[in-house]
Amino acid sequence: MFKAQPCRGFTSEGVRCRNKTRNSGGDCGHCAGSRPPAVPTVTVTDPAGVPADPFQPGGSTIGRRHRNPDGSEGGEVSPHAYVSRRAYIGPDAKVLDRAVVKDRSRVEGAAVVAGDAVVEHRSVIDGNAVVDGNAVVDGRARVGGDAHVGAGANITDDAVVDGGANVGGRARVGGNAVVGGNAVVGGLAHVDGDAEVLHDAQVLDDARVDGQARIIDRAHIGGTAHVGGTATVMFSARIGDGEITSSVWS
Repeated sequence: MFKAQPCRGFTSEGVRCRNKTRNSGGDCGHCAGSRPPAVPTVTVTDPAGVPADPFQPGGSTIGRRHRNPDGSEGGEVSPHAYVSRRAYIGPDAKVLDRAVVKDRSRVEGAAVVAGDAVVEHRSVIDGNAVVDGNAVVDGRARVGGDAHVGAGANITDDAVVDGGANVGGRARVGGNAVVGGNAVVGGLAHVDGDAEVLHDAQVLDDARVDGQARIIDRAHIGGTAHVGGTATVMFSARIGDGEITSSVWS
C-alpha cells in the first residue's frame, strides 16, 4: 500500500490540490485532474468594443498587415499610415510612415509608399518602386521598376514612370507621358501629352515637354525651354530656352 502523499492534481480554479492521497496515479480523485485547466481564449477589443482586426487600423500598435478586398493578406502598413479598405497591398509591398493609399489604387510587388506620399484613385505602384516625400500619384498613373518618385512630384492621368527613373522637385508627369530608363525629371518641369523622356535624359527647372516629343540619350532640357510637336532631342544636346518643335541632333 502506498504511503499518503500530497495530491499532484489541480482544482477547477487551476490551483494545485491540497489533499493527501495514496493513489498510485498521484491524484486524490476529487480534483480536476493532473493538468491545470486550459487558459481561456481572450479576444482583444478596441475601445468601441469591436474585436480588434490585425489587418486594419486598431488591430496593432506596432504595425499590421492589410486585408485586401479579396480577403487575402496584404503587406505591412505602419501604425500612422492609412490604407483604404478598397485598396490592394501586395504581400511584399509596404505602406510606411504617414503615407496614404486611397480608393482602388494598388501597391504591388516589393514597392514602398512612405513619408507623406499619397497614392489614390486607380493608380498602381509596383516592382521595386518607391514613392515618398510629399509625392502624389493619382488618376490611372503607374510607377514601376526601380523608379523613385519623391519630394512634391505629381504623377497623374495615364502617365508611366518606370525603369530607374527619378522624378522629384515639384515636377508633374501627366497625360500619356512615359519617363523611363535612368531619366530624371525635377524642378518645376512638366512632361505631358504623349511625350517620352528616356535613357539618361534630364528635364529640369521650368522646362516643359509635351506633344509627341522624345527626349532621349543624354539630352538635357532646362531653363524655360518648351519641347513639343514631334521633336526628338537626343545624344548630348542641351536646350535651355526657346521652343523646339522639330528634331535636334547634337
